[in-house]
Parts: sequence; C-alpha cells; structure tokens
Amino acid sequence: MAENKQKEAVKNPVSGKKWIILLIILAALLAAGIVMSVLAAGEKETPRGDKSGTSTGAVTGTAAEGEELTWEDGERIDYVKAGVLTLGKYKGIEVEITPTADEINEEMRKQAKKVNVKGEEKVKKGDYVFLKYTGSIDGVENEELAESDVTLRVGDYKYAEGFENGLIGKEVGQTCIIPVVFPKDYEDTAVAGSQVDFSITIQGKFNDAYAKKASKNRYSTVKQYRKYLKQKLKKENGKEAGEMAFEELMENCEVKQYPKEILRQTLEEIKDQYRTVAELEGTSYEEFLASFGMDENGLQELAEDTIKERMAAKTIALREGLQLTDKLYRKYLMRVEESEDKNISMEKLLEEYEGYYGHWPKDDMYVEMAKDFVGEKAIKK
Repeated sequence: MAENKQKEAVKNPVSGKKWIILLIILAALLAAGIVMSVLAAGEKETPRGDKSGTSTGAVTGTAAEGEELTWEDGERIDYVKAGVLTLGKYKGIEVEITPTADEINEEMRKQAKKVNVKGEEKVKKGDYVFLKYTGSIDGVENEELAESDVTLRVGDYKYAEGFENGLIGKEVGQTCIIPVVFPKDYEDTAVAGSQVDFSITIQGKFNDAYAKKASKNRYSTVKQYRKYLKQKLKKENGKEAGEMAFEELMENCEVKQYPKEILRQTLEEIKDQYRTVAELEGTSYEEFLASFGMDENGLQELAEDTIKERMAAKTIALREGLQLTDKLYRKYLMRVEESEDKNISMEKLLEEYEGYYGHWPKDDMYVEMAKDFVGEKAIKK
C-alpha cells in the first residue's frame, strides 16, 4: 500500500468491445461532413469565404434579416467576423508532450512482456516490479486496500517497507500473501495498529538484464533504457500535438449562435449512427446509449461540438491562407482512412471516405489541416 494514501481500484463497466465501437462512432462523428450556415441580421456585413478553396482573402456579402447563408464543401468562412464564434488563441497553445513517470512505467511493462531473461525469475532489491494486490484485515477484504497496474522499484520504499521487502525472493507470476503490521501512529488511521494481509500477484519485472535484452544490448542499465523510453514517447507525443492543441482550442472556443436547422440535421445523423450500431449489437437504441452512460442530451452536445469544430477550422483556414491543394487533399484522406495503398485513385479514396464518413470530405480535411496548423504553432513542453 502506498504510504502517502490508499488507492481505490478503478473498475470500467464498459467492455473493450463496446469501447472499440464507441471509438468508431466518435471517429465517424468527428469526420462526418456537415453543411453549416450563419444567420446575420440587419445591414451587418458578413464574411463569406471562397468556394474554390484557393483564395486567401475573405469574400464579403450582405445578408437580409433572417437569411441563412450557405456554402459548398471546402468553402472557408471567418465566423469570428460574422459575429457568431469566439475562437480565442490558436497560436502558441501549450501542450505537454514530455511523458510522465507512469507513461514510462507502462511502456517498460509492455517491453517486459516481450522478453524473457533466464535466471531472473526471482525479485531482487532494485528491480522494477509490476503487480496488483488486495489487502485484508482480520480476513475481511478491503476495497480501499486494492490496486491494479502497480509499478514500483523494490527498495525505494514508496510503498510500506514491509510490503516491498516481502517481495524479495518471490517469483514472477507468483501470487503470495505478505503480512504487513502498521505502527499505531501510522498516518493512515484505517490501517494504523493493524496487520494487513496483502495478496500480491507479481505480473512481471524489469532490471538491467531486461534492459540489455529489450534494447538488443544498446542500453546496459535501466536508467539508460528509461531515458531512451522518455525520448521515444516524447517524440510520439509530439506527433499528437495537433490533436492536443486543437482539443484545448475547442475547450476555449464558443459558438454564440448555432444554425438551428443544421444542428437538427446533425443531431439526426448522429442518432442514426447510434441506432445502426445498436442494431448490429442486437440491443435497443436506448440500452446502447445507456451502456456508455449517455442519453440524448449527450448526443446534442456531440452535434454542437461537431459544428463548432467545422466553424473553427474554416475560420483558421481562411485567416491563415491554408489551402487544400490536390496533394494535401489526398494526404489527409489517406491519413484519416489509414490507407497504405500509394496507388489508390482519388476517386476510390473519395468513394470509400463518403461511404464511411459522409459527403463533406473537404470540410473534414480542413479540420485535419487546422489540427496540423495549431500543432505546429503550439508551445511543446
């Protein structure tokens, strides 16, 4: 048990299969093309945007009161000037790409599963050990004395000294009972003065011998290997800087006025997608939503978020002169579809894309382009 606090086991009621389905749905929602419009009143001049996707300047027009402006797929519009969007800062957004100790530990855990070092079956002081445990007092199991996915270095004593010392000499794969008597003045009153019997499963370990084998003798110590993992993960996280920065942007972005009809259409499209997947799962639409802890209010929020992303991306594209050239159009389509076929035709790409995601691929790719832009301009820490 960690000396600074007890940790509660987190149980995920949603199955892995359902999470995969949810990710598919969310990907479709984020990529689905949606026709948007802006309502303008009186004599206010409203920025329109270009239809070709190649102009870098705003085209302006005047809308009569109550008139709804429309555009074609890929048309760029400045919604801030239209007075319906607060975009906020989109250059210089700070993103954290340096991995945490927990992220490094998790990557080390993955590597430990891939290698097997003979003669290293038993835990020694100084080993990194991966385990899970439960604790019982007087034979009664206590949920607050349970933890999964634990990584500790034996001898650092971030956990109780008796807990860590009890691991020494135990074998990887073994489940053992380690009794720990806590002093009466122990800071955690729930265990102070009590004996806790910990049932511990040792799932794996990592030490210098593992570091050598996992790195094919490139690194001879765990310290060197963890430094390598830190740089590796930082580089990987850097590739996600655009996603992280765009997510931050969306949290600070505000739509002052949603086009009612477009919002209604978007919500219906989202509902239809959930209904389709629910039918494939052999469950009702309501039960399927409930399995994710969602209701139709949540779907309403998804519809609004989808529209907000489009509006932000179109605004950034026009302001920054971002142009969806044929080359970039193909690049982003292949990225979203995860296609590795370099010889695939644009016609085939578009056919597959529209079959999965909808009929507004240029708008979708402007969102991808906007993510790349804010990622490039982000301050990476």
